[in-house]
Amino acid sequence: MVGTEKLKERFPDLPIGQSCRESVKRVADENEQFAVLAIKIDDFERLLELHGENGITNLILDIATTIHSLSNETHTIWGRLNRDVFVSLHRSTDEEHALELAKKVQSMISESGPYTVSIGIAVYPFWPFEKTAVFANAEKALDHAAFFGPNTITPFDAVSLNISADKLYQYGDIDGAIQELEKARKVDPKNANVNNSLGVCYGVKGKFLQAIECFKTAIELDPEDVMAIYNAGLAYRRLDNREKALRYFIRAFELDPKNPDISYQTGELYQEKGDEEKALEFLNKALAIAPQNGKIFRSIGDCYLLKQMIPEAIDAYKNAVKKDPTDAQSLSTLGHLYGLINENLEIAIRFCVESISIEPGNGLYHYRLAKLYQKRGELEGALKEFQEANRLGFECEEKIKQTEEMIIRENRYTTLKDAFSGKKSIINYAVKANSNLSVVAHLAKLGAGADCVSIGEVNRALTAGVDKYKIIFSGVGKRDDEIREALGKDILLLNLESEAEMKRVEMVARKLGREARISIRVNPN
Repeated sequence: MVGTEKLKERFPDLPIGQSCRESVKRVADENEQFAVLAIKIDDFERLLELHGENGITNLILDIATTIHSLSNETHTIWGRLNRDVFVSLHRSTDEEHALELAKKVQSMISESGPYTVSIGIAVYPFWPFEKTAVFANAEKALDHAAFFGPNTITPFDAVSLNISADKLYQYGDIDGAIQELEKARKVDPKNANVNNSLGVCYGVKGKFLQAIECFKTAIELDPEDVMAIYNAGLAYRRLDNREKALRYFIRAFELDPKNPDISYQTGELYQEKGDEEKALEFLNKALAIAPQNGKIFRSIGDCYLLKQMIPEAIDAYKNAVKKDPTDAQSLSTLGHLYGLINENLEIAIRFCVESISIEPGNGLYHYRLAKLYQKRGELEGALKEFQEANRLGFECEEKIKQTEEMIIRENRYTTLKDAFSGKKSIINYAVKANSNLSVVAHLAKLGAGADCVSIGEVNRALTAGVDKYKIIFSGVGKRDDEIREALGKDILLLNLESEAEMKRVEMVARKLGREARISIRVNPN
């Protein structure tokens, strides 16, 4: 450490680093009342860059001399903890006296040059802490002092513990944060912020009832603590108590209508309750405050989708993807909607493939991609995605079975078509065998026509994309209205079952002013 050599020359017995920590703790064990001061050189790195090692060494010697000058006054043991922090223990010293000492240190250092120090103070006794905790408490008070800027003196208190807990929370040590906050609540049970922070930690651990207890305490202490009210709503929502969650969200919104998270969560909850209009009202409020937030666009898209407003839903999901290209849910849903309206099939597939690359473990995303592959006639790809969706827990056994049957039919159709390739021919699928639209549509894409036994099957074949000039209406006992509708749709042929039916078709066609194309079923027996 810079300045150590000169420091040792002037104070040969000075403990430095770990030996400083051990020396202070050893003296603490021997005393029943004392104060520990953690003294930090403000802007150390800037000063080192500005004045170099020689300048910093002189500053370190000035500070050391200042602390040493107080050692006889309060029976002090002191040392250098690290490059920019000194620590001193003052026997028989309470917090009031420690504050006076800290001010004296700051005053004496400011007289020696344009430097400042920040000081954290911890005293013993201090309920509920043991002697062994006082050194660490002084360091936490020093971290607390940093929030107020340079040249600050901060005694250890519940806020110091809250700040310490925040650091542990950021590092992912939630259990450690809870321990700090439980101590902080003992130090200051009326601190609303401490109770709110503790509730957040319990919520992260999934202990929502304990979290709610903390949030309610915070609200009792400060009825306008918006974050505690909002967090209580989040906890109730995680417990699936939507009514209580909504009450807390509305209350938080009334206190802070400009908070986009509150508006967003309120909108989400209304959507879960099936009130899309209210949901859109709050989601649009959130969007007005945070127009760059992609998840708000996604939720708006979800609302429009539930209202069957497909174009509006597509626009919302497009904006969600524009704001966040890694939003797998919006990518997948957008691809799915393009498939539903039969637009941009290539783009739809690309969106669904991208969603899976982001979240490969989502069965719904695989299922949607399978449907698009099926729509494009890529049955092997569709089957693979259906199987993966099923493996991931998205049940689609029936789709797998249908796709396997379609692959078999495709192979049979191709074989049959190849057999008649030398002749002018048309192969018509008997819709009554399996009227599933996906099956009929797939065969239509392969070039097959449809053999229908009812006008309903004729309409189904047309819906599935079968060319009207490849449809034969072969039903027995056709009614006049069915014949009329079939002629109106200009299908390829009406297959006649009897001479009487032929005369009826001729009569209907004459009334319509049309020429009927017919075929005759011949029974060789």
